[in-house]
Amino acid sequence: MRRFIFASFAFLLLLLLSAFTVHDLNEADLLFASPTKQDHITQVTSQNGQYPTPHHVGLFHRIGGDNGIPYVIEAIPEKGVCLTPVDSFLCKNQDCTIILATIAADIDRKESIKNALRLVGCLYDHYFQPSDSAIYCSELVTNSVVSTAGELVFELIPMSFHDENGKITEFWTKYYRAVGLEVPEGEPGSNPANLLENPVVKVFHIMPAVRP
Repeated sequence: MRRFIFASFAFLLLLLLSAFTVHDLNEADLLFASPTKQDHITQVTSQNGQYPTPHHVGLFHRIGGDNGIPYVIEAIPEKGVCLTPVDSFLCKNQDCTIILATIAADIDRKESIKNALRLVGCLYDHYFQPSDSAIYCSELVTNSVVSTAGELVFELIPMSFHDENGKITEFWTKYYRAVGLEVPEGEPGSNPANLLENPVVKVFHIMPAVRP
């Protein structure tokens, strides 16, 4: 009981401390969630270690103008592409470090958000297939963010499902075998860690995990 009360208090404190930062977020800024413990995604996505490796990313959007309600446009397994209030996003990611970043490039923020909103309602891409209509979290970002010239900002990279020794992990081998698919190793795609390391993505605030 005491642990629950402490966690609840810590989360409320986090919201209070982050209020200014949330107010300061711009349309199409990025919110990354980095788990405190490695999972099957972070195990196969490399990063230079400057920040905790994220397994999820979403786009900031405020409905109702400058003083409207803050949301995260995200793609999650339970709902597909959806709009999540920022406080709900933080609450469900209490066991993650939240990394806030802006895209320091000549992007069309309004059009980028329009692109993302058009994808709301799409199914979640559980198998990270490059050619289907379902969407996974970083794919939502790469498919939405455009420059003022209307061009996609983020290039696709070869997807990785292998460990540090170059071997596809047992988890992903079994995961795809169960549905009769080949592991899309090397196929064009994206991941949150690669987006975070992109030179145009600039981190401006980090919120530590409330529940380690």
